[in-house]
Amino acid sequence: MSDDSLTPRVRARERFVAIAEGPDAAIDLGEAAALIAAEDDPKARVVDQLNLLDRLAREARPRVDKARSPRGRLEALSDYLFTELGFTGDHDDYYNPANSYLHMVLKRRLGIPISLSVLAIEVGRRLGMAMEGVSFPAHFLACDLDVPDHFVDAYHQGRILDIGDCEAMLDEMTGGQVTLRAEMLEPVPTRKILIRMLNNLKAIYVQKRDTVRALAAVDRILLLEPRDGRQLRDRGLINLQAGRYGAGIDDLEFYLDVFPRAEDRSLIQAQIAEAREHLEGTN
Repeated sequence: MSDDSLTPRVRARERFVAIAEGPDAAIDLGEAAALIAAEDDPKARVVDQLNLLDRLAREARPRVDKARSPRGRLEALSDYLFTELGFTGDHDDYYNPANSYLHMVLKRRLGIPISLSVLAIEVGRRLGMAMEGVSFPAHFLACDLDVPDHFVDAYHQGRILDIGDCEAMLDEMTGGQVTLRAEMLEPVPTRKILIRMLNNLKAIYVQKRDTVRALAAVDRILLLEPRDGRQLRDRGLINLQAGRYGAGIDDLEFYLDVFPRAEDRSLIQAQIAEAREHLEGTN
């Protein structure tokens, strides 16, 4: 079968599989994020999303190149994206799935911390900046490795945070219950960024009872991290929710085989027993 005969959704999944099977260093974050959008929305062409990132980088270049220091370049990038263009956090409809899809973030100029950080990372990388993602607790930041101890808070108008700002933000978010540790500000691998994006989508679609899209999110997470038992369990539970009892039982039994001491073992066994009753009732 020629590639041209495949549907956009199938082509997006096949390319995502190829990316997931490769080493983390070879994963193109922008392409992978575009593929997530393209699978869930056939109108979201990967090439269009990447071309728009290229265009944003071209438009930002004169401002960034004028800067005399790495810190100045980071500030120029942030000012362009989050002040001049107005990309910002969607504070009114945070859990709108559009906030997690690159093509919709580019179109609406609204997003959540991780999707807006991906935007900053990808535009910055096109300008030769050493941009990375930072999986801050209950949030997400971007950073430039050439600007130590400073971080872009893309969700809040691209403000530049220092360590003290991060401590204050964490204290406010957790009511002082969590102390900032160095590992909270370390760059995370691209694979982990994609998993977190897909986890957000999974949670949204489970809440909406959209089992088709929820399963698609879990499947892609398992492509990125095949040994993630929690995702295997969740896929089984979503399959049960969708009425796919055989598939759900298979996933849950495999989960218990791989993780025989799982804390939720009794709960999962009860789910399996209930699913078997449904199967027997339909035979």
